[in-house]
Amino acid sequence: MLVLKKSQEWKRTIIGEFLVFCYLFSFYIIGSITSSMMATALILPFYCSGNSGYRLKNAFRPQYFAVLFGSVVFILCMSLAFSCVIHSTYDLSYTKIIVGNIVQLFCGILIAYYMYDRLKIDFRGIMKLIILAYVLQSIIQLIASFNPQVASFVLHFNASNDLYEGSAATRGLALSASTGWNLALSYGIVGILYCCFFLIKKYDYKSIIVLVLLIVGCFFAGRTGLVGVLIGLCYLILSGHPLRLFKIIWRITIIFILVVIFVCTFFPSYVEYSVLYLLPFALEPIINLFEGSGLSSRSTDVLLFDMWNRPMNISEFFIGTGNFTAPNGAYYLHTDVGILRNLFFWGITGYIMLIFYHIYIAYPLLKERNTRLMTFTILGWLALCECKAISIGINKFSFSILFLLSSILNFNRTTQLNYK
Repeated sequence: MLVLKKSQEWKRTIIGEFLVFCYLFSFYIIGSITSSMMATALILPFYCSGNSGYRLKNAFRPQYFAVLFGSVVFILCMSLAFSCVIHSTYDLSYTKIIVGNIVQLFCGILIAYYMYDRLKIDFRGIMKLIILAYVLQSIIQLIASFNPQVASFVLHFNASNDLYEGSAATRGLALSASTGWNLALSYGIVGILYCCFFLIKKYDYKSIIVLVLLIVGCFFAGRTGLVGVLIGLCYLILSGHPLRLFKIIWRITIIFILVVIFVCTFFPSYVEYSVLYLLPFALEPIINLFEGSGLSSRSTDVLLFDMWNRPMNISEFFIGTGNFTAPNGAYYLHTDVGILRNLFFWGITGYIMLIFYHIYIAYPLLKERNTRLMTFTILGWLALCECKAISIGINKFSFSILFLLSSILNFNRTTQLNYK
């Protein structure tokens, strides 16, 4: 009986992990068909068999989803109004991103309810699955960096050939729709999540290995993820565990030394690849610091000294210009900064709507006392990242993580209220 129960638990974990991985990374299957759509299609029999109307009703019953749907549809209409009516630029690039978010929201509701109702996954369970998804993604990137055949296979599903070739095969290795900024941003979120909810309670070598794998994933995805992990570790100090942080750093150091010895012994060619390409990219700010150039990198220098230097008049500040991308497909005024891109599109008027929508995505997490501080930390991290590139509201990766956490928590809370 015990063996059967464990077998069922493993089956639920594997199915749940498959759904979470496909939903979060939403890699391309055929054309514009993504893995999140595929995952949703695979669970449709659950909603079509038996009392399908009852299951669909329960899936969409929570008021949280109704408000979220209404908000994103309203934002969609406003984006059309700003681009086609107010400014007559007919730039629909922003609108297309919002439509993609609506699809992701719809898929997320069906996947979340399936995991909650059929797989019996609770809030702690969904957090574990999210963290495991990023650990698996780190392993995929690591293997792809070793093996060009695996890298070639992965590139079929992420459309990141340019990034892969332009980075000397150090980036574009993830099985993900985005292998650059969005992936690095989400690694930062997961790093905060892991430190705030798991590492603060347990920091044995098994837990440290998970953290090391998340850090390794950031090496390939982008340095932004490393900053998120660092913020998560700083959370340990703020929560009154400075000694624990010292022990964690010590164990990370031991693991890294053992890994370096192992790689140098059995994979000497990979050492050369790491020294020449991977580490100079991942540790560029630290290398520059020791060389006397300060804690900086090429991307931050361009960000601080160029991309923020975009004059804006009063009219543009309040109602934008209706432009999100240039006619040639480049970012409008060639700036990556999320704050400026939103302000130039629909001004502070539309940006405030997007900020409220973004906060409401995390509303169930903010209501719960045990997750409130962690959620504020994540929201603060995303606000900081918005100063570099789009990170809130319409960012599919940050949305997907916050939404999965919020929806599972909301389903549990709704059920408890219904039974009272």
